[in-house]
Amino acid sequence: MGALGSTRFAALAVVLALAAGLTGCRRPATETVTLRLGYGHDLVTFDPYAHDDSVTRSVLSALYEPLVSLSPDLEVEPCLAERWTTPTESTWRFKIRRGVLFHDGRPLTVDDVLASLRRAIESPESVVATYLTTVEKVHRDNGDFVEVTTRAPFPLLLSRLAFVPIVPADFDPARPIGTGPYRLVSAPGERPLRLERWVAYWGKRPTADRIEIFGVNVSRDLAGALNRNQIDVMATVTSEFLQQCTLRPPWHVERVPSLTTTVLGINVLRWPFTDPRVREAIDLSIDRRRLVETAFPAGEAMPAASLIPVEVFGFSPTSVVSPADPDRARQLLRAAGVPGGTEIVLEHAGVQPGTLAYLQRTLGEIGFKVGVVRYPWEQFYPRFIGGGSGLFLFGWNFPFADASDMLDSVIHSRNPEKHLGLQNGSGYSNALVDRWIEEAVQEPRSAQRLELLRQALRREAEDRPYLPLYHASRMVLARAPFSVVQRSGSWILPQEILVEKGEQ
Repeated sequence: MGALGSTRFAALAVVLALAAGLTGCRRPATETVTLRLGYGHDLVTFDPYAHDDSVTRSVLSALYEPLVSLSPDLEVEPCLAERWTTPTESTWRFKIRRGVLFHDGRPLTVDDVLASLRRAIESPESVVATYLTTVEKVHRDNGDFVEVTTRAPFPLLLSRLAFVPIVPADFDPARPIGTGPYRLVSAPGERPLRLERWVAYWGKRPTADRIEIFGVNVSRDLAGALNRNQIDVMATVTSEFLQQCTLRPPWHVERVPSLTTTVLGINVLRWPFTDPRVREAIDLSIDRRRLVETAFPAGEAMPAASLIPVEVFGFSPTSVVSPADPDRARQLLRAAGVPGGTEIVLEHAGVQPGTLAYLQRTLGEIGFKVGVVRYPWEQFYPRFIGGGSGLFLFGWNFPFADASDMLDSVIHSRNPEKHLGLQNGSGYSNALVDRWIEEAVQEPRSAQRLELLRQALRREAEDRPYLPLYHASRMVLARAPFSVVQRSGSWILPQEILVEKGEQ
């Protein structure tokens, strides 16, 4: 180990010793709280810029922090930037918080912030670059300030910065280090993932001292995990599981606000989906209301009128899906020259089983022979965003309640130079839609921006690369004394799981 490494570890030892002295008198060691937390799959990566996966983002939020954060009600709040100003409509100045330490004891510096933002924008592996498409330059300004300059007005910059974590300038995903309320204490590939409360954390102290995080397949693994008393909170659970499982105290189900659309993606570059008549036929075969009634108990899902939930900015009451018309669907397939019995494969990483059964049946009724293949999420995620799937099911979450997130990532043509369309697994490309999406990003007037988003969504709905199916409630399974913070538009964050002391 070099002298620099020795210095860092010595600094960390001092920080831990001081912090232990400050906190040791508050609670006896016998009251240490360990939370065992389950998610539907394991992390995709420890690199906070190389994914846009909701589970991975949620888990990593305990390790890494952004300049600003979003409250449970999606209001922008200070985080590693304690304040900011906008001298011009294209300039943002952020005052970096002092006294923040990384998990190895080093202080957060402006250089770390600059390196993180530049890496998020410039790295070929960066997926979050989509959030910063209009950023032109980031640089130091007057000591503790970072200045961000955009090429045009960028009204959503603050909300988008909430999804760009700050890491050390020499960050290595093999050694995940951040400033968050928890630090990693297990090896990156080890399961379960083990986190420990960062005793030198600058912010509000979380209630659990240690967290063990498990990837738990709901249909295959959850019942056994509950029987063996292996988890305290399951971040998402299906209604089908709840119907089959008898829960008794101290277990309870919590409903969490959801801004998610379950989508049937269609790869427009693969036969027979290259023909727009085939995509229309698939669309017309689906009765969304019947799908929801078949797959869900009453009240747990709503048929999707569009890709965008009604609570999300960009929703248009005039941009709605077509009513089901199986006869018309069969006519379209014949006109497109698609023989009866044509085999297609529906890929997914775990959805409500009733959804799969309904789609397999209704697509079969118009002439397809449908095979269903389930992949582990870690394989499915790169496969579908890379265009490897023909017909695929996925959920899209709107974490800051704005349609631009989905438009920029999965509807815009894939354009690595502009950092747009980086998760466009459909191969869809429409120059007019691209123009509206890009104009919307820099339009400061709400009414005009809303119309640009709606125009893009209306045209995409006509081309049908993505078919909205439903908006489902999110249900969390928790064992007393644990409970979760009700957060709109996001998954369950480890640091926001609460525990009532004295009830364990």
